[in-house]
Amino acid sequence: MMAMSKTSGLVWLCKSCETKGMERLLKDEKQINAKAQETIVAKVMEDKLDEIRDTNTKLIEDKLSLFQQNLEAKLENLLSEDRKSAQSWSEVTQRNAPLVKGLGTIMKETIENGRLEQADQEKREKNVILHRVPESDKSEASARAGDDIKFFKQLTEDVLGIGDLKPTKAIRLGTKKTSKDSDGTTAEGVSSRPLKIVLPSTEDRDLLFRNLRKLRAADKSFASISVSYDLSQDLRKQIKLKIEEAKNKDGENAKNYMYRMRGPPNRLEVQKLKRKVKLSAESLDDAFVDNP
Repeated sequence: MMAMSKTSGLVWLCKSCETKGMERLLKDEKQINAKAQETIVAKVMEDKLDEIRDTNTKLIEDKLSLFQQNLEAKLENLLSEDRKSAQSWSEVTQRNAPLVKGLGTIMKETIENGRLEQADQEKREKNVILHRVPESDKSEASARAGDDIKFFKQLTEDVLGIGDLKPTKAIRLGTKKTSKDSDGTTAEGVSSRPLKIVLPSTEDRDLLFRNLRKLRAADKSFASISVSYDLSQDLRKQIKLKIEEAKNKDGENAKNYMYRMRGPPNRLEVQKLKRKVKLSAESLDDAFVDNP
């Protein structure tokens, strides 16, 4: 830029230089804001994941603590009954030894099952499940998996515009469904199996979910698919119960309120929301009728 005059720390610029200078400043500002936004989003997602892990651990510990308290209460009741019968402590412990041993085994199994459940869900965190993705009819499993990876890359790059997420594995869930017409060709209308995609990180999974709204404007080959979290069987049961709870409450208060699920899959809550009132033309006329 060329300065026309400079006096006492002040600089006068020609109109052309001033315009270019402002454009450069605006461009630099946008780049700085974009980088700051990316840093903030990454930090928020990291905090969310830590919160989810802490919540899972606390839920398991609370369940185990409650289970242990119940077992101890039952055992104490049994021992109290025996004491009332004026039996010696040795007789009591001898008679209830199988029960005590059995309770100990149950507690160990419960703790182990809780640990395995948490480990299983953590293993699933990087996965996504795609539904209604056309299934390849190639004979080799590796070739079919390659077609599934190719479809997923087209989805993320061409439809969602988030680039190649570099999936590490593609797995069809369940037994392959085949149906042949009389001439031996594959019949139409055979439903495809759900497709599990394993991603490199939970950040990639979250990036995918944040851009799924773009599916609404996609062409027919992509608009029909849906994407969901990879949830353990126990977590799916809990979500199903929460959904039933929301439906029941929604039916009881259908006039003024509605109940909807809110929150991440492992911490879903049923929330009460006020319905939006839709006024008809008749109700609006009635509202503005002059009083006699």
